[in-house]
Amino acid sequence: MKLKKLMEDIAPLLGEDNHDILLRCANLVMNNVANNYGDFIEKQTFNVKNGKITYGRFKHNLLKIKSVKSGGREIQYDLFIGYICVPCGKVEVEYACVPRFKTGNEQIPGGLADILAVGIMKEYSAISDMREADTYAKMFEKLMYLARQKGKSMVMPC
Repeated sequence: MKLKKLMEDIAPLLGEDNHDILLRCANLVMNNVANNYGDFIEKQTFNVKNGKITYGRFKHNLLKIKSVKSGGREIQYDLFIGYICVPCGKVEVEYACVPRFKTGNEQIPGGLADILAVGIMKEYSAISDMREADTYAKMFEKLMYLARQKGKSMVMPC
């Protein structure tokens, strides 16, 4: 499902049709989920020429490095402010990230539509000082608790 469709579905419940505000709420929810409840995993291959991979070259916002490989073997790397230092050549980096919605035309990561919908309602109701804010917050926490019970930790594709 695309985020835009989800936002269209929940907008009437919130009395809000401002796409930008709901998009911001969706990104707050994704940040919350990625930082507190489970890892969104991405793999990306780089052709390294100067021994550095700047964080800006990653498709998604980097949370933590899971592994760095060259030729299928794990290799040493060093983290610095702004970049990762690796040997030159073809390098595959597996990392946990925070997916970002930029326009709303992006697909919602697998299995997160319900969590994202309730999370958007939670965020929007909190910033709008709606009386339903506590109800949505409790619903969100319950959904996240149930998601954690399915496995020790969630690992989701970006």
